[in-house]
Formats: sequence, structure tokens, C-alpha cells
Amino acid sequence: MRALLLTILLALSAAPAAAAPVKTYTGRVLPFEIIAAIRNYGVTKGGILPAQVAISVMGGTQADWLATAAYVAEKSIVNDVTFSQVDIFVPNPWGDKAPQGKKRLAQAYYAGLNPARSPWPDQPWLIMAQGHAPTLADVELDMLADKLLSEEPPSDDDSASDAADAKASRLLIKKYLLPQDWKPDEHLDALDPMAVQVTDRSQIQISNSDDAEASIEQLRKCLSRDDNSDLWRGCQDASKDYIFKP
Repeated sequence: MRALLLTILLALSAAPAAAAPVKTYTGRVLPFEIIAAIRNYGVTKGGILPAQVAISVMGGTQADWLATAAYVAEKSIVNDVTFSQVDIFVPNPWGDKAPQGKKRLAQAYYAGLNPARSPWPDQPWLIMAQGHAPTLADVELDMLADKLLSEEPPSDDDSASDAADAKASRLLIKKYLLPQDWKPDEHLDALDPMAVQVTDRSQIQISNSDDAEASIEQLRKCLSRDDNSDLWRGCQDASKDYIFKP
């Protein structure tokens, strides 16, 4: 009996460890507002043509943001487009203006039907999503601090950046009636411990896309337009500008 038990234990220890199950994300395609959706003819070298899309969505979960990013990236391959880039933002008055990090919910890079006609021939997909959404105060702090810093003389000293952050915080505490000890969310952008990155499209499952069909139709119309400049064709809202109002 001992010999049999020892044989079993040895066999188990020699057996390869079972592969970890592949995590999947099941989400809805959310309805969205288009910030920009263009075919960029300024980067057509080598027979490639990107669709560059920026949208905003209201609410949703991380799985929804992944599903929406992947679905929109696929639906952006229209006409002569060979690959697509999609950015999803929280609704905000500044659209996709830089800095983008704290207001971005998800990104997708899709190499299209023929990855050789993209910058990523060996990686057809890259889809990323944050773990949670920022508040408007978090987004505006990023924008306002950047604006305040741009008004100061150039400096390599971090103190100028710290001073801009502190001044922006004071203004926003007053504007949004926040607690005096309010601090911005530190777990946004690259620091979000719950952020995910997916390179296998099959890991993202679409549970429902019906609510987004009107948005997708508008996207198709934008990416099919031919009445802009020689450098880009599509829809781009350049009318909204950032002006801080206490």
C-alpha cells in the first residue's frame, strides 16, 4: 500500500501543472457620443490607413468598456480603412483634449482584416480598460493643473508642477464644494491596480449590442464621409474648448 501511495505521489509531482483558466469578460456595447471619428490620410505610408475614433460613454462596467472598445474597433474597418484605434472617455466638456490619462476608460488597437497592413502585424489585438471611472473633479484637476503649469515659465523643477496641482485642487474644492481635505483619486491611468489588458479577442464576449446600434450607424456615416481635407475624412468636433469657470 505504501509503495502504491508513493508511486501516486511521485506521478502527481511529475505531472505538469494545469494551465490557469483564461479569464473572459462579458459586457454590453454601450451607446456612445462621438468626439472624433476620422480616416487619417496623413499616415498612409506603406498602404495603411487608420480609423482613429474617440468616443464617450455614460456609466458601464470594466467589461462593458472592453466590449464597447472591441466592437467599435471592428465596426471602424470601413471603406479603405486597414486598422483602427479607439479611445473611450468619460463624458466631459473637454472631449479628448490632452492630458487624456485620467479621463480615458478604455483603448483598443485592432490590426484589421489584414494585420500586415497595420503597425502591429504580429499582434492583431490590444484592448485595455481601467478598473473604475474617475469623477469630473479628477478629470478637471488634470486639465486645470496642466493649464496652470503651461502659464508658468518653463522649469525642470518639480515644485512648479506640485504648485500647479495644489492651486488646481483649491479651485476645484471651491467649485465642487468638496471637503477641504479632498484628494484626487490616485488609482487612475497607469496606476489603476484593477486595470486589465487583453490581446486575445475571444476573451471578450458581447452580451448585447442593440442599445448601441444608433451610435454605430452614426460612426459608420462619419467614417464614410469624403467632404473634408486631403489629410482626414470624417467627423471631428473642434468647437469645444476648455475654460475654467469658478
